[in-house]
Amino acid sequence: MARATDIFDSHADAGVKEVRSWFKSKRVRDLEPVSLFSDSLAKSTFKEIEQVADDINKNRSKAGIKKATVKNIPRHAVLKPSHAIY
Repeated sequence: MARATDIFDSHADAGVKEVRSWFKSKRVRDLEPVSLFSDSLAKSTFKEIEQVADDINKNRSKAGIKKATVKNIPRHAVLKPSHAIY
């Protein structure tokens, strides 16, 4: 974890107080702790992903989904192998 002296050199206490007062002036109360090595997407990227998903769902036809009735087959034969009893 970074220390104040790593960022502000010799005037670390004054720098931290200045940052805290800036946070208070911007009404920032709680910041979510995030790893420095985590990746995040920009808001515009999220909007593009949502738009593509909406387009896919809008163009999908429900007629393409076929219902099937399964009789006389044990449950463990239908479920995923990780869900099977053995």
